[in-house]
Amino acid sequence: MSQTSKPWIRNHDNVRTVIINATVIDVERGEEVWDCGIEILNGKVVDVGPHVPATPITPSDRVIDVDTAYVLPGLIDCHVHLMAAYGSVILREDVSVDSSTRALRAAYAGREMLMRGFTTIRDCGGAPRSLSVAFEEGLAVGPRLFVCGSAISQTGGHGDFRGSSEDSYTVGECYGHCHGGIARLADGVSSCLVAARDELRRGAHFIKICGTGGGVASPNDPLHSISFTDDEVQAIAQTASRFGTYATAHAYTPNSARHAILNGVKGIEHGNLLDLDTLRLMKQMDIFLTPTLITYNAFTREPYRSRLDENFKAKNAEVLSKGLETLKAAHDMGITICYGSDLLSDMQHLQSEEFSIRAKVLPAAEVLKMATCNPAKMLGMKDRLGTLLSPGCFADLVVLSKDAPNPLEDVAGLAEGERYIDLIMKDGKVVLERREMGVRPRGMTP
Repeated sequence: MSQTSKPWIRNHDNVRTVIINATVIDVERGEEVWDCGIEILNGKVVDVGPHVPATPITPSDRVIDVDTAYVLPGLIDCHVHLMAAYGSVILREDVSVDSSTRALRAAYAGREMLMRGFTTIRDCGGAPRSLSVAFEEGLAVGPRLFVCGSAISQTGGHGDFRGSSEDSYTVGECYGHCHGGIARLADGVSSCLVAARDELRRGAHFIKICGTGGGVASPNDPLHSISFTDDEVQAIAQTASRFGTYATAHAYTPNSARHAILNGVKGIEHGNLLDLDTLRLMKQMDIFLTPTLITYNAFTREPYRSRLDENFKAKNAEVLSKGLETLKAAHDMGITICYGSDLLSDMQHLQSEEFSIRAKVLPAAEVLKMATCNPAKMLGMKDRLGTLLSPGCFADLVVLSKDAPNPLEDVAGLAEGERYIDLIMKDGKVVLERREMGVRPRGMTP
């Protein structure tokens, strides 16, 4: 047996996989492609279409017969917090446990997201690059993971969780004010430069700025506040740009979003209270928007509602009431909108409900784009993620059950994944198979 320093890495075995009798969803065009085959080799889609396979199937091929079921690209959630995963119903307790415990909990949360069909996720505060590498190498089972490291907050901002009577920084109490924490504090241009450069040094794929008060998850910063000076935001955004990536901003209000956009950020997280003038600016400057509606919806019901004090309940009511209205306006404006859940702790199992909430005001086909091809554009991987129709794209896909509704007309098949998802594949490997389809592929993850 050959020896390797990383025996957990599962290399592709050069065996061709052919999915037959598929109804492939072209998410970009909002169309079905009937009677398709999908040829996969080395974790990538080689060819797809009614003519596939172009060469005869051989006994050495893996064959998966989906029997006309809908097949769509793997889903993408652009706003998660793996390091605020299960373990406690109180967020301050979650982030104050030791980093190794949080990493193990995060690995569990990542696997659960993958089993809901989210083959790619974007962590917006907390997850280290090492977790991304662990998922990539197969050391842990989880989605493709893009990370910002620790979000950057000013003192007294969204990432500062000290109570008003606390005078000094304490690890965990400042929402993980340490390397690998969900947020880190920076004040002044010099400090902001160091924070951004350090997160990039540690492997961040992008940078996140806490640009305003929190919707529900921070106690002292007003929702309508604006964080950082122009120079501070510019320092962070320019550092990210010069590194070949981008900065995104946690922002709810028009003033906070415009402040961030005009100083160089390329994305807005949440954005519930944005007005039409700000949305027009976003469209003009090609700014991505990632709403996160399920988290506010969850806080209107038990057992989650009882966890909020009156201040938090008032914040939650304000952002919830405007969230769907802003989502609809942003869509009508032509802004590129991405899927985000932003759920914490034991709320993360509600991740797929975001589909149903958005479908209240938007067509199902548009909601599906927000969890596939739109995020792929934001991640700079539009020909590799969020599609099955580009030769060379990652073989990340979801097969719905035969009784699932057409995902271009009804999001129920995605919102109720445990009922309607039969098979999930990431990198050409089957990671979930609820119904045996033809020849069981080799190398299936247990």
